[in-house]
Amino acid sequence: MAKTRAEIQKAYRERKKLREGDKYLKKETCRVMKYYNPSSSLAETDRKKRNKIAAIRNRRHRLLVKDREQKQGEDSEDLTESGYDSSRLIVKLPVNLTTSRKRRTAKALERAKSRFKRA
Repeated sequence: MAKTRAEIQKAYRERKKLREGDKYLKKETCRVMKYYNPSSSLAETDRKKRNKIAAIRNRRHRLLVKDREQKQGEDSEDLTESGYDSSRLIVKLPVNLTTSRKRRTAKALERAKSRFKRA
């Protein structure tokens, strides 16, 4: 199975990180920090809005971590002597790909029709 573009890019970054090490990490940090706006440069209303969003994001993350820790504790209790969890049943359902195929062919057909209209 072929890799997606995202997987290829991720593997490339990992190889580059191993090859170049600290130099690459410093360069990557500088690249990411270009997008950061210090709170001192923001207006008070914008700063409050940003802080409110960050507080919500942090609260949500803390709840997720807490739930994850609780589930891990419950999972260890649910295991039987054989080491398998008998309380959960995982079933894979078939994915209906026909809609995406139809959409893709419809778009291709529209592109072809637009080429003929221009000519």
